[in-house]
Amino acid sequence: MTELMKFWYLKQFNLFSELSREEMQMIADMTTMAPFPEKGILFFSGDTPDSVFLLKEGHVKISRLVEDGRKLTLDILNPAEIFGESAITGSAAERGTMAEALTPLSFGSSSSPSEPRRPNSSAARRFSA
Repeated sequence: MTELMKFWYLKQFNLFSELSREEMQMIADMTTMAPFPEKGILFFSGDTPDSVFLLKEGHVKISRLVEDGRKLTLDILNPAEIFGESAITGSAAERGTMAEALTPLSFGSSSSPSEPRRPNSSAARRFSA
């Protein structure tokens, strides 16, 4: 992807729409655009996301495990939405959620996972079993 295309995609996010060209260039320099497979897990319940994700293409399901082991869908994200904010805010609210690709994705992040994550928390292992 050319730098000009990356710049254009980033401008589609309301969060960045009023940044100066210099500020946008700083964001573009920190951002890697990457594909991600359908049904891949970007982060598990109990994990802190490694990065803030800027969804370019596809759909992501944000869910939470409830006490009886069922998965509760909290939101379905669409292109031009942002998730994984706890990577920079440290918010505990998002740590109880997981993000799963419902379709093949294309997204930008400051540290793009190139393949689905493996569970590293007991809640994630219980969910994926």
